[in-house]
Amino acid sequence: MMTAAQDELATFSEELAQLYHHVCLCNNETPNRVMLDYYRQSRVTRSGSLKGPEDPRALLSPRLARRLAAGSTSSSDPPRSPQDSPSKEPPPSSSSAGSGGSGGEGGQGSPSRTTQGSASPVNISFSPCLSPTPDSGSSGGGGDLRKEPMNIYNLNAIIRDQIKHLQRAVDRSLQLSRQRAAARELAPVMDKDKEACMEELLKLKSLLSTKREQIATLRLVLKANKQTAEVALANLKSKYENEKSMVTETMMKLRNELKALKEDAATFSSLRAMFATRCDEYVT
Repeated sequence: MMTAAQDELATFSEELAQLYHHVCLCNNETPNRVMLDYYRQSRVTRSGSLKGPEDPRALLSPRLARRLAAGSTSSSDPPRSPQDSPSKEPPPSSSSAGSGGSGGEGGQGSPSRTTQGSASPVNISFSPCLSPTPDSGSSGGGGDLRKEPMNIYNLNAIIRDQIKHLQRAVDRSLQLSRQRAAARELAPVMDKDKEACMEELLKLKSLLSTKREQIATLRLVLKANKQTAEVALANLKSKYENEKSMVTETMMKLRNELKALKEDAATFSSLRAMFATRCDEYVT
């Protein structure tokens, strides 16, 4: 009965580890190494309690190992140890189970509880089932019977720790699913905002192209006006130079004529004075 319970607990521990690994893969996270060590050492513990350490059946799954064990026992009936089958005497087995349970709760309870939050709990929790300690006051059968409740207690502690890790992974998966749902809910709003931004961007691009065309047209107009102004300025310059030369020539002519007129006026005044004197002489 103890062996069947131990096998069921080990199988449940393996299934929990596989489920935890699957949830971590779904979350794109790295599984905790402690959980993988639990998975490996639970198989080692079960195979070590039922078979030898070098038995190739230790690498099989729990159901295949039980089928092979049942087939081997049906074909040849070897003597079974007290660990493979419970003792024929119920009172000693119950007393030894009680003593083993009390020893698991008292002597090994605190190490297994401390291993639930530690980084490497396997070295402590599996030490009673992998390396049994001989008792001086009891026989070999009594020591094997004490092992099984302690092993079940350790498997129970391991399963509790596995459930805690699995609960964290499931909470993380729920959180990620809520985030994905929120992202899906916000996706239409973001798409609408994106469409509005794209429309506004297209409007701004069209406005920018229109402004660039206007600027290019204004540049052409300014260039044409500049060329026209330069031509007009050159014409005005040449006209001014021509008129300036004409004015200069006219001023020179007028000055010469004024000078000649002044000379003629002086000659006329002298002749007039001479005529006046002659007239006076003739009168007298």
